[in-house]
Amino acid sequence: MRIRLVLFLTVMLLVWPLRVGAADDAPTLPRGQVYARPVSVMIDNISAAWPQSGFSEAAVVYEALAEGGITRLMFIYNGDRQLPTEIGPIRSTRVYYGQWAMGYDAVHIHAGGSPEGLGLLQSTTELVDIDGLKGGTWSTFYRKESRYAPHNLYMSGQQIRDYLAARNVGPLKNPWVDENDTAWPIAEPEIGFLYRGDGDAANRPAGQTINYYFIGSWNKISWSYDPVGNRYLRTALGKVSRDANTKNQVSTKNLILIEAASSLREGDEKDRIDVGVTGSGRAKMFHDGQVLDIEWRKPDASSPMRFYYLDGVTEVALVHGAAWIAVVPSLDHVSAY
Repeated sequence: MRIRLVLFLTVMLLVWPLRVGAADDAPTLPRGQVYARPVSVMIDNISAAWPQSGFSEAAVVYEALAEGGITRLMFIYNGDRQLPTEIGPIRSTRVYYGQWAMGYDAVHIHAGGSPEGLGLLQSTTELVDIDGLKGGTWSTFYRKESRYAPHNLYMSGQQIRDYLAARNVGPLKNPWVDENDTAWPIAEPEIGFLYRGDGDAANRPAGQTINYYFIGSWNKISWSYDPVGNRYLRTALGKVSRDANTKNQVSTKNLILIEAASSLREGDEKDRIDVGVTGSGRAKMFHDGQVLDIEWRKPDASSPMRFYYLDGVTEVALVHGAAWIAVVPSLDHVSAY
């Protein structure tokens, strides 16, 4: 019985992602249909790191301040799907990124981090920690010769799979085994989002532009709405953002701007940032070419983030596809026309 169960877990980890991903190419995390741990990866986001690899398969991207006026990204992948052939450049984590990742029970991949961020990973059982600067994990990463350090640390989806298999990291929930010793997978019911189909094309505007910044308006991010594809296309500092793997412009079906308190950590020699993660706050959601004033909620560090209409009761469903969550100090930094 034990041998059969171990064999099942191994097959699930290696084969299930390929089988699920084949039916639908849109990157999503549908609630009630997430079996394997999602994978969160910390991504460098200064201009020397552009273009980054691995945008296209990410179900969710978080964008927030890391230190001073510098932002960092966190890609969230559906562990039941095919992972990218290359992901990076990979950089350090922060405590608030770890707390966002906790809401997915994720495999959290990074290269070192702030003392608080590393302390969180050592103290929580809700994350699987893969640190590129820690002994025993070097085989999971590689340095890309065409890039300069520290903007050259990468990994592949297969390296992630191999690492997790070698350490017997199984699905989120143990499978149910019936009277015939057949194991059946069980989804984690709380992880992920609600989704709906695209809105009526007749109601889409001809175009729309969304701009925002984090600390200074010089660091402006822009998204332009494409009504034909019903998606938003990203530009940073006036340059088209691209996925280095596909060469395509970075896009999302759901652009979510949340307001959360952000401030310099007092006495921090590297000017690191504190960002409010738990509680609730104002947000704007752009999808179908429309803008919604909504509320974000994350009651505690381990809870998933949810989005609600202003009636306070009804949860907002995402348009089927990727989501981009930008965490800005104030929604006054956002404009749309």
